[in-house]
Order: sequence, then structure tokens, then C-alpha cells
Amino acid sequence: MGLNKVKSNSNMYDWVNDSFNTIGGECPHECSYCHPAGTKVMMGDYTQKPIEKVQIGDEIIGLQKITINGKTKGYLKFLKTKVVDLSTRYARTLKFETVDGNLICTPEHPLLGSTEKRNGTDWKAAKAFSPYEHLRYVSSSVKGVSRSPILSISAHKNEIVYNLQTESENFIANGFVVHNCYVKKFRFPALRKKYSGEPRLYENELKRNLGRNKIWFVGSCFDLFADGVEDVWIAKTLEHCRSFPDNKYLFQTKNPGGMYDWIDEFPKNSIIGTTIETNRFYADYMGKAPLPQNRAFFMKKIADAGFVTMVTIEPIIAFKLDFLVDLVRQCHPQWINIGADSQKSGLPEPTGIEVEALIAELKKFTEVKIKKNLRRLML
Repeated sequence: MGLNKVKSNSNMYDWVNDSFNTIGGECPHECSYCHPAGTKVMMGDYTQKPIEKVQIGDEIIGLQKITINGKTKGYLKFLKTKVVDLSTRYARTLKFETVDGNLICTPEHPLLGSTEKRNGTDWKAAKAFSPYEHLRYVSSSVKGVSRSPILSISAHKNEIVYNLQTESENFIANGFVVHNCYVKKFRFPALRKKYSGEPRLYENELKRNLGRNKIWFVGSCFDLFADGVEDVWIAKTLEHCRSFPDNKYLFQTKNPGGMYDWIDEFPKNSIIGTTIETNRFYADYMGKAPLPQNRAFFMKKIADAGFVTMVTIEPIIAFKLDFLVDLVRQCHPQWINIGADSQKSGLPEPTGIEVEALIAELKKFTEVKIKKNLRRLML
């Protein structure tokens, strides 16, 4: 088929007029790669600075993969890179003790260390490591990257933790090579402030005149049905939408089960969407989000209740064709959006041939909309 023969778009939501966001804070369904205060980050001059004092624009040390004779040899080259974004939240942490030192991080945080492949080294979620495996370690002399055997891993405590996003996509924390967090990017400081910290209701949004004959994306920046959102906040948001009945409303969630509890409260002109990136569960990426099978089960119930439904497969992750097609079919979507990972998150991705096969199967029963960033997988 070839993606160049398929109509594509850079914005799958260009048919929406505006967004309506009553909930602020960091959505629990976002990535959660964090370290507590006191974690030492290696700066561009090879000194150490506590992570809570690192600022946007600071120069730090990261690692870069090198290629020799066309073959990638791993993260072997140091480079100076910059911090491009920051955020903070309250989370559960783990403590690693190794022969070279200690590291505290959130359970989902990818660290560079042992993999299932014999003598292999790659990114793996902190909670997936075991004692006697190793983490990749950079000594204070910065003479190279060595293996640091893990002595113990233990539950630590709930505490304030800090995220960094860097140009190199990794940094060195307490000497250990760690992945950065892809902080949701907001152009304006006010929005960055609104969507960080604990979930909270913005009452002023409930005074907003939503007009008529518009299409609103409700909760475009925060999943309205995520854990931590109080029932009264959801009720007020839905009530406000119902008070402007001449509009259409798009609600998209990774928790259709939580959404289904409110099915009788939705405006009659609602469009209900979910994200199903794969038929598999990748803990490193999906974190606290419900399983894809759970999402499909409740989307079917929502479709059976008479609502228009849609599915987004973005970022598309490695899948088994028949299983993923079956999950999407259960949702009875009127259309499907498909896009690739635009954050360079290191997710396991399907091949171009697998993506083409998926598109062909989905087009047998619904419309498929292709995002331009999918072209990267088709080369």
C-alpha cells in the first residue's frame, strides 16, 4: 500500500473548535520518571548539582550512542546537552544500593543496565531490575561507563520528586545513567504551572460561555476520568457541558471504565474516544493506565449505549495484528487515528510492513486517519 498513498495529517483534531479544561495538575496517565531532592546531576562542567536546583537552560552531561561501520555500539560517548523542561510531583520511590553508590527513583523510571539478553545493556524500568544485575555507572573521574552490580532494591517512601527533560534524552544522576522524563510541553509558563502538581479543579472554567454550534475537546490536557479526579469535579464539568446543548463534545480517556460510570450524565451530542496503542501491556510506558483489553471492553459498552466512538493508536507500539484489530473492532469506532512516537521515547515499535498490514485490516470496517509522523516507520 505505502503510506505515501494514504491521506495523512499533522493534526488529528483539526475538526475541533476549542478545548475545555476544568482540571489542572499532572495527569496520572503521563510519564513518571522522577528522582527526589538531593539527587546529584552531573553538570556541563562535570560538577554535581542537586536535581531540585537544576534550571531550564542548564548545561549537563549526557550520553550519546556511537556508530562504527554502520553498527550502533551503544551509549559510549559523553556530550554536553541542555535541560529543556522541568516538573515536580509527589510519588512512591524505590531505593537501589550498588557497589558504587545509591539511587532513588520512581518505579517506572527507565535506567540503563542489564537486560534479558546475555551481557546486554539497555533501558529497563527500575521496578523490573533484580539484585545481582547491574546499572551503568559513571565515576567522578568520568573516565568511562562501567557496570555497577546491584546489591539491593527496596521500597523507599512517598516524597516530592523532580523531572528533567534533556536534549540528549538522558542524564547522569548520582553517577548512574538514567532516562529523562518527557515532560508535557506547554509554550506558556502559565499553562506549565496549571498542568503540574496535584490534580485540582479550576472553578473559573465553569463560568466559561461555551456558546453554540461548536465542537469542544473536553479534558484535552488532563484525562477527566483519571485516578485522583474527584467525582464532584467530573459532575460539575459534565453539568456545564449539558447547559450548552447545541454543541458537540469530544471526551477522550485511557479509562473508559471510569467514564462508563457517568454514561447517563454525558451531553447527548458527545463523541467518546480512547487510546489503544497496542494489544500488549508495556509497564514502562503505560504506568497506571488500564489495560488495552479493559479499555476495549468498556468502549463497546459505551458504543452499545448509542454514543459515537473513535480510537487513537498513538504512539503506536509493537503489536500482534489479529489481537489489536480485534480490540479496536470491539470499540465500534467511526474512525481511527494512527500516529507514531514523536518524543523519541525508545518505545518498541512495529515495522513499516506491520503498520501497512494493520491499516489494511482496519480499513475493512472503519475510516483510518493517518498522522504525518507515521511516515518515519514506513521508510
